[in-house]
Amino acid sequence: SGMRPFGPGVPADMGRLHRVRWTAAIEGFLDDELEPTRAERVLAHLEGCAGCLAELELLARVQSSLVRLGAR
Repeated sequence: SGMRPFGPGVPADMGRLHRVRWTAAIEGFLDDELEPTRAERVLAHLEGCAGCLAELELLARVQSSLVRLGAR
C-alpha cells in the first residue's frame, strides 16, 4: 500500500490497523497520560512487539529533541 514502516528497525509488514490502534496508546504512554491499567497493557504489548517498541523509541527521541530545542 506504500505505507512506510513506523520508523527505522520496524518491520515493513506492520499492519495498518495495528499501527493505528497502538500509535495513540504509545503516545499516551510516552506522555504519561494513560490510566494505570491501560499503561500496563501498553507496556505488556511493548514487551512482545518489536515494531511498537521501535515506534516508542522513535517518538521518545523526537520528544527529547523537541525539548532540547525548547519546543513545547
